[in-house]
Amino acid sequence: MSDALNTAIMKMMDEGFREVRAMLSEQQASASESWRRVYDKLDELQRRVDVVEKSVEASEPTLAEVRLYQQQVKGAGKLGRLLWWAGGGLLTGAVAIYSWRPVIAELLKRGGG
Repeated sequence: MSDALNTAIMKMMDEGFREVRAMLSEQQASASESWRRVYDKLDELQRRVDVVEKSVEASEPTLAEVRLYQQQVKGAGKLGRLLWWAGGGLLTGAVAIYSWRPVIAELLKRGGG
């Protein structure tokens, strides 16, 4: 081969290597930017999770208070039902005594005299 041909081949190879290096450099820059964006998103996600954790921790006393109120309401509901039954029983007894008033008065007259 002649020197001119060798020189031309070397220039082509050199140019090809430069193009490959340029492409690799671009890909590396693109990959670095892509990873930077991924890390930024992860950082943002971590910040948001931290905010949610703090919010849940801050609301824990309120949630405990709500649970306590729920238990109190359940107890009050049971007590209310018991009082309704007792009130109904008393009212039924009072109505029965009132409606048997003449009979009770007659029995008291006979027993007393």
